[in-house]
This record gives sequence, structure tokens and C-alpha cells, in this order.
Amino acid sequence: MNTISQKVFGFDIDGVLTNDDDGDCSLWLQEASNYFGEPIVKRSYYIEDAFNKSKGEVQEFFRARVSTIFATVPVREDAAETLQGLFRRGHEI
Repeated sequence: MNTISQKVFGFDIDGVLTNDDDGDCSLWLQEASNYFGEPIVKRSYYIEDAFNKSKGEVQEFFRARVSTIFATVPVREDAAETLQGLFRRGHEI
């Protein structure tokens, strides 16, 4: 009988491997607040709702700030070590 010795792992990045929203503070909403120069109107997953902005305004925000956010978003504790350990054991990530 053959057994599978290698596994393939896939991970969601936002909020799983990255710590962009800890439940109290969302990096995306904070960055949007800085970009628009406005406080968060209401806590929401959607930036349009949080700031009462149009889809077009939010797309402009993404174009202007997504590179900065991706470059500065913190990694969740132990995420890098966990991925490295899986890779060292021969698993595909």
C-alpha cells in the first residue's frame, strides 16, 4: 500500500499569515483613514462603508497605497517559522 508522504498546503494570506486586522485595529482601515484624511465613520470590512466612499474612490486608494501596505503589513506570530518548517519537511507550499 502506498502512502502519501508529501502534502500540498495552501494558505490565505490576509489575516491568516499577516496580522493586518487584530480585531481592534485594521491596517487597511487605518491606512485609508490616513489617505482620505478622515476618521472611520463605522467599523466595517468594506472601506466604502467605513468611510462612506464610492467604489472609484476606494480603487484610487488601493492604487495609491497597496504597495506600501503589502510592504509593511506585519507577519502573524510564528507564521514564517511554521511555513519554513513545513517546507523543510518536504511539503509544497
